[in-house]
Amino acid sequence: MKKLFLSMSLAVSLLAYAQGENNNWYFGYYVGINFSGSTPQFVNGSAMSNLNSSATVSDSSGNLLFYSDGNEVWNREHQMMPNGLIEHSGPQLATVKHPTNPNLYYIFAATWMYTGIIRYSVVDMSLGGLGSNGQPLGDVVQNLIKVPVLDGQGNEINDARAVTVVPHADGNSYWVLVTNGKKLYAYRLSSSGLSTTPVVNDLGTSGFFTGYDGISMKASPEIKTSCNYSHFICINNSNPGTKENEGMVRSFDNFSGLLTTDYNLSIAGIDAFNAEFNQYANILYVSGYYGVGNTTTFYAVDLLNSTNSNVLYTPIYNGMWGTNGLGYPSTIQRNSKGDIYFHMVGYNAGRSLSQIVNPDVYGQSSINLNVLNYPSGMIYVGASNSFPQLLPTLSKRTGTCVMSYDLTTAEVHNIPYTYHASNTITTQLNYKVNSAQNITMKAGNSINLLPNTYIENGAQYVAGIEDCRCSGGEVEAKSQNLKDNMRLNLRNIQSDKTDGKKELITKVKLFPNPASDILNIITSSDIKNVSVLDISGKVINVKLDGNKIDIKNLPSGNYILSIETKEGKTSQKFIKK
Repeated sequence: MKKLFLSMSLAVSLLAYAQGENNNWYFGYYVGINFSGSTPQFVNGSAMSNLNSSATVSDSSGNLLFYSDGNEVWNREHQMMPNGLIEHSGPQLATVKHPTNPNLYYIFAATWMYTGIIRYSVVDMSLGGLGSNGQPLGDVVQNLIKVPVLDGQGNEINDARAVTVVPHADGNSYWVLVTNGKKLYAYRLSSSGLSTTPVVNDLGTSGFFTGYDGISMKASPEIKTSCNYSHFICINNSNPGTKENEGMVRSFDNFSGLLTTDYNLSIAGIDAFNAEFNQYANILYVSGYYGVGNTTTFYAVDLLNSTNSNVLYTPIYNGMWGTNGLGYPSTIQRNSKGDIYFHMVGYNAGRSLSQIVNPDVYGQSSINLNVLNYPSGMIYVGASNSFPQLLPTLSKRTGTCVMSYDLTTAEVHNIPYTYHASNTITTQLNYKVNSAQNITMKAGNSINLLPNTYIENGAQYVAGIEDCRCSGGEVEAKSQNLKDNMRLNLRNIQSDKTDGKKELITKVKLFPNPASDILNIITSSDIKNVSVLDISGKVINVKLDGNKIDIKNLPSGNYILSIETKEGKTSQKFIKK
């Protein structure tokens, strides 16, 4: 029976964040980068020498506030903060601003020192002495240093190694996500602080993450094409020594804190790999280095169009790794502008910042190894998560018909706003609509206004029962193109499914790419034949001269080069400028 319960909270303002809060990255050995201009620029002054992960926070105008390696916290004048020895460095750090107190910042770390548990410390930017601009330099709060994050039973999480943060759907809180490779723990960070009882998700991995050097976890930007989930979560394990290199992409619902059964992609790699989403969450970039053939590789995975029967992926770069080669991509991270950067350890003596070019169009991305050269020598980084994760922003989930709303804080909307759910809307814990606000609630089953809900005199409030349908029904229907059991096995890329011959994908490099006149093929094998195909599949005649191809007469665009040697065949994309 459809029902409407009226019975009737405390004002908490929604804080809007500016892009500037992610304008600076401090990491590695004394390296700083500023992204405020059209191109990134190295900056001086860093006091941090760090082989592990890092965190950097700026204000809304892009001015540096503080940075950390998880062991120490430095202020904007590159001095260690009072109480700044926080001692929880490790393979991954995540920072997040308190939802309602703009002076407080949480630093979460998956730690080495405490054998893989999660700890956090809190920076208060209203404390500390005054800096050169007359504003406080910040202190670490004395009674909020090295606080353990527990598993809900009062125990420290065993062997936890990765942490990231995504916004809660309510627009007033966050989910702090922690994994040990077997389970994903979701902790709500709200106006009252961090919840001590997590939502626990079983990853179903059978323990393949149990022995490793490190884990990386990345959350995608919000996905607006599904009613059932809001984000992709990518977890990957990197252990070159034991060949335990596995990864997964799962769908996550930021209303409930639960993984959903809608999306499940498993990835198996030959050697260690890292991953990052593009800004629209439709492409995952996977980078790694491969002992077989001594190559560095980048793959683009088409997340939205892949299915259980056909995972779409393409190599966007293959380069030699050995002596005088490129080395391996030690870290990969998207900035707030949607650009994706990485560092290739062996390229240009380790001095260059590198970038994925055109990351938002599947099939048209490429690699620029030399975006910027570090003037002080090598960009020295040691961990797969050395570049800082983005500071997340509060975000109310809109634009889709969701299952349910659970509203727990005062309304923040100063324009008319409608909540529409396919099942229920529930208010509690001091939910309040003030006299100047206009709020409408529509639910397919029930609207429940629990005690401590307040609708002030003069407020415009309407509640009604009305179905909210996604494509396919009240709850989003499963597509015939299922995405719940996808498998990408990068260990088998040397097997050519068409003729049984070995592919040379890890043994061939095209240089330069993009190219305007001559395309060089770098391989240790003798080339027997080559052919070029345009995007329609039409074969175009080109002249091979040793290991060089003359392409100056080709129209600008994207092409596929097929190469045959005595060891087999491979196909690679290149761009004619």
